[in-house]
Amino acid sequence: MSSSSGGGDTQPSADTAGGSLDERIARHGGRLTASEHRVAAYLREHVDEVAFQSAGELGASTGTSDATVIRTVKSLGYRGLPDLKRALRSAVKQRMSPAEQLSHSMDSLGKDPAQILKHALALAVDQMAAAARTVNPDAFRVATELVAGARDVVVLGAGPLGSVAEYLALRLSRVGVRAHATTTTGYLLADGLVNLREGDVLVVVTAGLTTPELSAALDHAHRAGASVVALTDTVPAVTAGRIAASLVVPTAPARRISAVSTITMLAEALVIAVAAQDPEGSLSAVESLIALRGRFTGEPLGEPGPVADWPLVSDREGKERRAYG
Repeated sequence: MSSSSGGGDTQPSADTAGGSLDERIARHGGRLTASEHRVAAYLREHVDEVAFQSAGELGASTGTSDATVIRTVKSLGYRGLPDLKRALRSAVKQRMSPAEQLSHSMDSLGKDPAQILKHALALAVDQMAAAARTVNPDAFRVATELVAGARDVVVLGAGPLGSVAEYLALRLSRVGVRAHATTTTGYLLADGLVNLREGDVLVVVTAGLTTPELSAALDHAHRAGASVVALTDTVPAVTAGRIAASLVVPTAPARRISAVSTITMLAEALVIAVAAQDPEGSLSAVESLIALRGRFTGEPLGEPGPVADWPLVSDREGKERRAYG
């Protein structure tokens, strides 16, 4: 059975590339219609329930139909709903609570720090390799162009990912992009988003959770005419149709390694790609930063020229010395 509406191109009976549900959504998401996106997001967020629901029940849960559910499942490369359910039941068995994850990690790795380090690094390498499959190159290109051409960039992240949001905003500002991070929650989040305008970009850094703040932020960005880019390990149902580019990293097996490290690497790649769109402008911004740092510290940075050419300044004790700039 094939689909021909919107992004629902005819799909093969099975996805020969295989992969997890996350990987399949990242790979085929660009060809899904709005209603199929809604179904796919629901499948991803409700793995436990989906594994035991019928097509009719899934249609009711997503506000679509059983036919749309089946079409979505096949568009994602599964042979049918039973094939998807088998895969999800297997995934459910591997899922654990945070306490169980920590206990399992300690039990399986033992107490040897060297062995734990080796295992953690191996997992990180695996995650980076998997990201090469889940991050859609076309979506990454769109994200790069949006951020590079933005009037202003607001990076939204909370909890552990708040530090990633701050890092991304800092790195973007250093290559000449007007960017700032907002890491608050609740009503205070409004202060960081209130000035979003058409031509701005909201970069959402999130992992696994759907929050009222996220939904409200996306609504506000849409009303303001700002574009949205997501760096995430999941695409929550509330984001369907409201994100211009979703950069999706894989969820780690049994979550024994945080998605934060992979999302951080993705953020770093985005900064480099943005800088590459305007090499001269980016280098000029970095040089200006180096010169300004020198003014604050009184120490030569970059290529300041001969010390004899630096002007004389007085320190707090009235002593004169040479200082760059």
